[in-house]
Amino acid sequence: MEKVGLVIDSLRTQRHDFMNEIQVLYGYMQINKYEEALNYLKKISEENENISQLYSLGDKFLAYILENNIKNINKYGILLDIELEISSFNDIYFEDGFYKKRHLVNNIFNELKKDAEEIYVYLFENELGKSLLISNDEEVKDELDWIEEWDNIQVDIEKFYVYRYKWNGHIGYRIIFDKN
Repeated sequence: MEKVGLVIDSLRTQRHDFMNEIQVLYGYMQINKYEEALNYLKKISEENENISQLYSLGDKFLAYILENNIKNINKYGILLDIELEISSFNDIYFEDGFYKKRHLVNNIFNELKKDAEEIYVYLFENELGKSLLISNDEEVKDELDWIEEWDNIQVDIEKFYVYRYKWNGHIGYRIIFDKN
């Protein structure tokens, strides 16, 4: 029954967000601000393109978690940069323990959005495994080679390894979810 409640809440939220977007577009058009309406439409289009790319990876649970956070940070006017080096998954990593994993990712986004002008999301694979990097600066990606200097954050999620980088206002979290 809990899953049905999640679906109902999601549908309600999506309907609400869609109606808000229609109202904003209608408002721009009523006051003859067609350029602003067009820019707003482009913004919505880009957001949906990013979300579609996430779902095309094959793990709808990860995509759902990231979609909710993307929509949330967009409400705050925070820019989002998503980089995907993985084209698809051969497994679903975020289904088992979904609520714990969602809570972890939500907490990371909530911490970063406090002072961020931009949030960078990077899905990649290297010798350590498949990973998700969420940071307040794309430059944190350059520090991935020095992972042994990052703080190891203990989480109660099986097969999830979390590391935090923090230096000079730059904050990044790396979640390794398919360790080699």
